[in-house]
Amino acid sequence: MIFLFIGQALLLGHARSTPLRYAVLYESSWRLAVETLLCTLVALSVWTLCRFGAHLFAPQAASLSRWLAIPLTTISFAAAAQLRAGTLLHLLKRSVVIFFAFLLPPLIFFAVVTILFAAFDHWQPSLALCGLQGLLLLVGINASYRGGDEWRPLWRRRAEFLAAILLPPLALLGVLALHIRVGHYGFTGPRIIAMALMFLFIAYALTYAGAALISLGGGRWMARIERINLPMAFVVMSLCATLASPLGDPVRLAVANQNWRMLHGRIAPEAFDYAYLRYSGLKFGRAVLEGPR
Repeated sequence: MIFLFIGQALLLGHARSTPLRYAVLYESSWRLAVETLLCTLVALSVWTLCRFGAHLFAPQAASLSRWLAIPLTTISFAAAAQLRAGTLLHLLKRSVVIFFAFLLPPLIFFAVVTILFAAFDHWQPSLALCGLQGLLLLVGINASYRGGDEWRPLWRRRAEFLAAILLPPLALLGVLALHIRVGHYGFTGPRIIAMALMFLFIAYALTYAGAALISLGGGRWMARIERINLPMAFVVMSLCATLASPLGDPVRLAVANQNWRMLHGRIAPEAFDYAYLRYSGLKFGRAVLEGPR
């Protein structure tokens, strides 16, 4: 889904501008994001109505409702994508961008609180919290910067700078949280994906912080993120393709890690979670349990 989203945004930007301009890519990506959000909300509404109808009518109709839910949800998603109004979509996109731009100062405050508590109170924030805060800060920075071709007030420029500087500490806290979890329990499929996302988080954090520091030397404020976002889009697409390939299959890598931990004495055989290999390890876990033939 992410692979297709980024690819379509790049294609739309290329179709509207040759050579590619950052403002066009910005417009295409935010427009596509709002379209996807709108279609998802419509599809979820139809799904909710189907589930409500299954409980409202006789139990005999429940199975029929389950069969109808998937095609109705798919059709509603496609219909919302085709029947969207251009003016309404533009207003929704602008509202979402303004919302995230004005949300940036509160996000900075919560990120500072998280970092200070972790530094002075020996509190380890969860990986989900660090990742969510980092994602929202990245979205807020881009929403405030927009296409880069319009004047921005001082408070927005300072907020962009502070948010970019806070990204590396949040990435470090996320790495520590993941390291602690993996050290105790090893890798699972979701933790493999989390590790890949942490690599992306670190890359964005370092490059955005570098762009913020370079802005202190002059030039257009935070203009370097224009050179960052396009290459990083291809990095994200490459990572998604790797995780979807046999080479980077999260389940295969997780099973290999769990098997390695048991063979090398990192965990006692009686404490090993064999149920994970059987029920969550798919064919890779069952192959390990059956052993060499």
